[in-house]
Amino acid sequence: MFLLKKSWILLTNRQKKYAIFIFALMFFAMIFETLSIGMMIPLLSIFLRGELESSIFSYFFIFGKFEGKNLIYFGLSITLFAFVAKNFFLTFNLWHQNKFLQNANFEFTNRLFKYYLKKDYIFFIQKNSAHLYRNLTAIISSYVGYISKYIILLSEIIIFTGIIVILLHVDPLGTSIILFFTASIVSLIYIFTKKKITSLGEERNVVGGELNKHLLQGMASAKDIKILDREEDLIYQVENNLFKITRVNFIIEFIRGVPKFAFELLLVLSFTSFVLLMLYLKREMVDIILYLAIFAVASFRIVPSASKILASAQQIKYLEPSIKILLQEFDLKDSSYLQNNHQKKDICLPLKFNKEINLNNLSFSYPTRKEFSLSKISMNIKKGDFVGIIGKTGSGKSTLVNLLIGLLKPLEGKVEVDELNINKNLVEWHKKIGYVPQSVYLTDDTIRKNIAFGLLEDNIDENLIKQAVEKACLNDFLDSLPDGLETTVGEKGIKLSGGQQQRIGIARALYRDPEILILDEATSSLDQKTERKIMESVQFLKGKKTLIIITHRTSTIENCDKIYCIDSGKIIKQGLPKEILDNN
Repeated sequence: MFLLKKSWILLTNRQKKYAIFIFALMFFAMIFETLSIGMMIPLLSIFLRGELESSIFSYFFIFGKFEGKNLIYFGLSITLFAFVAKNFFLTFNLWHQNKFLQNANFEFTNRLFKYYLKKDYIFFIQKNSAHLYRNLTAIISSYVGYISKYIILLSEIIIFTGIIVILLHVDPLGTSIILFFTASIVSLIYIFTKKKITSLGEERNVVGGELNKHLLQGMASAKDIKILDREEDLIYQVENNLFKITRVNFIIEFIRGVPKFAFELLLVLSFTSFVLLMLYLKREMVDIILYLAIFAVASFRIVPSASKILASAQQIKYLEPSIKILLQEFDLKDSSYLQNNHQKKDICLPLKFNKEINLNNLSFSYPTRKEFSLSKISMNIKKGDFVGIIGKTGSGKSTLVNLLIGLLKPLEGKVEVDELNINKNLVEWHKKIGYVPQSVYLTDDTIRKNIAFGLLEDNIDENLIKQAVEKACLNDFLDSLPDGLETTVGEKGIKLSGGQQQRIGIARALYRDPEILILDEATSSLDQKTERKIMESVQFLKGKKTLIIITHRTSTIENCDKIYCIDSGKIIKQGLPKEILDNN
């Protein structure tokens, strides 16, 4: 019940109101179900005795004075009408239940995706993307399934209770026997299987995450896998996880299927016991046939209902480990994250870059490390400067850039633009930055769409596309393509060379005409000839924008105004290119 309460908190007010409406429909469904079964009592009495039996349901048959065949026709008509009305209502109920569940799936996937994107950048450094993908797909589906099973459980308990009340009215002793057998079987099966079901649910989440990870690795690193001859190793890992997840699914489906046979046996035992009891009590054969017929009609609803109650209870236990993961992801201690994100825009201070950027005594350490990745870093970058940051691999250059951009927050010190802390208005600060990483992420779309990355078609500005292409010196390359900007680049830009990918990355960074352009090892994986061409494109922007280049190659920063040398997270040297490079 604790998880159910927590899951209820996750629902929006609109979803909670809709859920209450569905619960109300369940009670009406119970009334229709019980009425449809109860009306069989006077109908069967008409067939077997030729007259109405005295019961509360006989009132539905006393409209008019009918006898003989006319009474039969009237009874059949009333019963048919009752069943048609019941099924129309149950269809209406089913439509609303499915609408609620599918809307919940849509809204929770959207909310969790939005929640992830609003997280700080360090969150993505610490998390495995395969597990995040699992949470957005399988875990959300499990949550919807969890809600669905609770709806079915409550619905079937309500209907089961209503039918039992009717049967108690018909024959209290016989109904008590059926109720005893049903409760015993449901309780025994649930008690003996709940621990196994919970462990299977936990195993499914772990194995599912590993399976996603290996599948994504196989698709994303096909070249490395083939060159290193790791195909069989990866296939083995996928097969191993597939075997485990198949085994989990097999066992859980078997456990869910067993109650069906148990309840069929229960039905036979109940009928046998009921007949023997009636014979022992020396009831008339007409009464025995009447009661048997009523119980037979009721059993068509009781047995599936009892089976669904047990199956739903088992499935809830199976899905509980997934619900715990989802609750951890949303972190209920801060359920107002969506409101906070909107409020930030209202309280932001205006940020302008007219003079300089100052990094004052920046220190930073990743949560998984004890030592500082950066320690007491201070820099001054004037507007329009061409600044180079050089250092060997692992010296802290990229961490410094992430702090400068505002993706990471320093443990000590601050980044200021014209004496204003960038964290006072990160949204505006990011608008001033164009960023080109070492590996540019390209989608399997056109060059045009990749330059305007992430924008909806209607929001793409063709003038900005044209300007970005010119500044990135892409015109000659585009002129050589039959489809120009509409050329598809393939997944991760596989149809393009490394230099062409980087030029598109520069054009993307320049699309919104930023005041600052940052190249983070953007040419480190390119040959010298391609690097030189890329740097010529960058040189074209010198004086027009503030340029910051991070590299471990000295050839890339020869034309900088100022160079900072970083080693082991500290600035060990700074000065003009001639001073730094001559003393290399």
